[in-house]
Amino acid sequence: MRKLTKPQIRSLADLARFNGVVMSSYWTTGSGRHTRSRTIPPFSGRIEKLSAYKYPARIRDYFRRNPRVRAVVAITNMRAANKVLKGVSV
Repeated sequence: MRKLTKPQIRSLADLARFNGVVMSSYWTTGSGRHTRSRTIPPFSGRIEKLSAYKYPARIRDYFRRNPRVRAVVAITNMRAANKVLKGVSV
């Protein structure tokens, strides 16, 4: 695995602050017509509702609590993400 850059670590830390799961509509940058999706950090992915059954309970529970959400951005490898975030203060 290549060394992670500071923006990647910062993005991973932002995602970890929200228990590792956020709505894909929240993971954006810009405003109005000029809205774009943010880069998904390492050890994470965009998960559609139909494939949520493959992932941990925290992701399935997020879909259960928010039934209108179609996709989320979530940390899929929490062990590796915690290992990276352990030694870093962001």
